[in-house]
Amino acid sequence: MSQNLMSNPSSSSSYSGLSQRGHRVANIPKPPFSAILQASMDKLYDPVTRPDGIVNISVAENKLVSDLVLSKLQEVGPCLTASGLAYNPNQGSQRLRKAIANHLSKRVAKCPIDADKLMLTTGATSTLWLLTSMLTDVGEGVMVPAPFYHAYERDFTALLDSKLVVVPAGPDGSSCLDVNHLSRAKEEAAKGGVKSRAIVITNPSNPTGEVVSINEVLKVIEWASKEGLDVLVNEVYASTAHADSGFTSVLEAYRGQLPPHVHFIWSLSKDFGMNGLRCGCFYSCCPSVLQAAIPFGVFLQVAGTVQAQISSVLEDEAWVDYFLEESRRMIIESHKLTVDTLRSIGADVKMPKGSLFVWVNLGAWAKTAGSEMNLFKYLVEEGILICPGQSSKAATEGWYRLCPPATPKDHLVVGLKRLEVALKKLSKSKEAKL
Repeated sequence: MSQNLMSNPSSSSSYSGLSQRGHRVANIPKPPFSAILQASMDKLYDPVTRPDGIVNISVAENKLVSDLVLSKLQEVGPCLTASGLAYNPNQGSQRLRKAIANHLSKRVAKCPIDADKLMLTTGATSTLWLLTSMLTDVGEGVMVPAPFYHAYERDFTALLDSKLVVVPAGPDGSSCLDVNHLSRAKEEAAKGGVKSRAIVITNPSNPTGEVVSINEVLKVIEWASKEGLDVLVNEVYASTAHADSGFTSVLEAYRGQLPPHVHFIWSLSKDFGMNGLRCGCFYSCCPSVLQAAIPFGVFLQVAGTVQAQISSVLEDEAWVDYFLEESRRMIIESHKLTVDTLRSIGADVKMPKGSLFVWVNLGAWAKTAGSEMNLFKYLVEEGILICPGQSSKAATEGWYRLCPPATPKDHLVVGLKRLEVALKKLSKSKEAKL
């Protein structure tokens, strides 16, 4: 019997069994830097165990708050109850939806938020996938202003077979949300047979750290309404916005009563440094969108015990206020340290107004290295991991995204010193050739 099984072609290594969809997903091109990034995760710097390791200033995580978050989660405990072991409602537990609605009402929207219009998911990525599946058909387009989070290309095209409609970045490296610019991108996509169906606004921005004014956001929403597009407003970095950034949530602008074509997205990954707990949500005032999405909650349900833990955290409002203030302080401090270092060596960089990121033009050094990817690889060899901008569809070669909060402050100091030394060494090698 075992001989027959061993000789069965279906059990050989050549068998794939994949559908056309499976083949398409398996062959989605990965960003050129992703293999190096993944390999680097096993070689990260530690001052004691791996002093020659790589300092990660790349991955979109806030490690600066890890101790605060862990301490709070240990305080609330595992929250093991019978209800936590049972199935939860597809929309998410009423307790957690109320806790999130209360948090958003007081600190983001600054107005009442209806918990019944919230749906919980396993993070913002799941939320974007779910909404796109509800709002687009095969081959239809999702407009994304560049530069954007590089994984959007996967999130919107993988299983859904939607098309990414890239709205080109402005010459200064920032996103351009001028409605004439958006109209041109939409028209170009239509010439190629792609009907745009939705547009995504990430505010504050990943990767640039810029904050889009609410007036700009409202103009896009008005334009989208006329063009028949839904608007996905991704505010996962809402509570990282600096006090003087001018950030206003779309929820605040509409007093919680969003137009039916506008959908708000948020998660605990960035504002609370809880990437691994996988909890996000969307808020929509469109009954048909909620009605269509809720049955899919069975695939995207946050674990019952995790919902209970997060509820306990958010219900401690004094701690949340303290935590968010501390988190912003540490993020801004890491940004300032990074920007000051980059400016000291002549890099073109602006102080971000929100999110976790610093967006910097290292084009001169990329040119010396031969290309943006060559500079990225050189810096990895020198012990620093940052993110190349071409994967985010940057306007020109040589832009990079740095995430200073991705590593503890003492590690960041080491990484920035290495970056300074590496770039200066590259500049000297150019001078020597001349």
